[in-house]
Amino acid sequence: MRERILAIVLLFAAGTTFGQSSKTIRTYGITKKTETVIKYDDTKEIARYVEEIEHYNKEGDWVEKFTYSSGGELKLHEIRVYEKDEVVDETVIDINGSNMKAAEPPSYERMLYTYDKGDLMLEKEVDRDGNVLKVKEYEYNKLGDLIEVKTKDGKDRIVERETTEYDNRGLKMKESVFDESGKLIEEKIFVYE
Repeated sequence: MRERILAIVLLFAAGTTFGQSSKTIRTYGITKKTETVIKYDDTKEIARYVEEIEHYNKEGDWVEKFTYSSGGELKLHEIRVYEKDEVVDETVIDINGSNMKAAEPPSYERMLYTYDKGDLMLEKEVDRDGNVLKVKEYEYNKLGDLIEVKTKDGKDRIVERETTEYDNRGLKMKESVFDESGKLIEEKIFVYE
C-alpha cells in the first residue's frame, strides 16, 4: 500500500515538473543527464552534490532514474518500461523509506491552474475557504521554454524566484533559485551525454 501511495505521489510530481522534452533529447542523441545541486549561504557555496541521474531510451524518454541525498546516498531508484511511447510499467524503489510520509490527519489542499496556449501560466494553492496561500507565475521565452517561476505568498509578496537557462540547442543547462531578497540560494547544473 505504501508503495502505491508513493508511486501516485511521484507520478503527480513528475507531471507537475518541467523536464527536458523527449523530442530534444532524441534529436541530439542524449542517453544520460546528470543534475548537480549547489547550495549557497550568503553567496558562498556550502554544498555540492549529484541529486539525480537519468538514462534515456532512443525515443528520448527516461527509462531509469537515480535520486541521491545531499550526503550521496541513493534515495530512489525508478525504472520505466514503454510500449508505443506510453509508460506500461513503472517501478519505484524507495531505498530506505526516505520519501515515505507518516500517516497524517486529513488535510485540505486545492490547486487552481491557468493555461495559455497549452502552457501553464499560473498555479494557485487555496485553502478550504478560498483564501490564496501560494501563487506560482510561469514565464516562457519565444521558443516556449520555461525561463522563470515566481512564487508569491498569499499577500502577493515574492518569496522565491527560479530562473532557467538553456543552450543554443534548447537543452536546459542551469536553474537558479533566489530568495525573497534576490539572494542566490541554490543552483542546479545539467550535464548531458
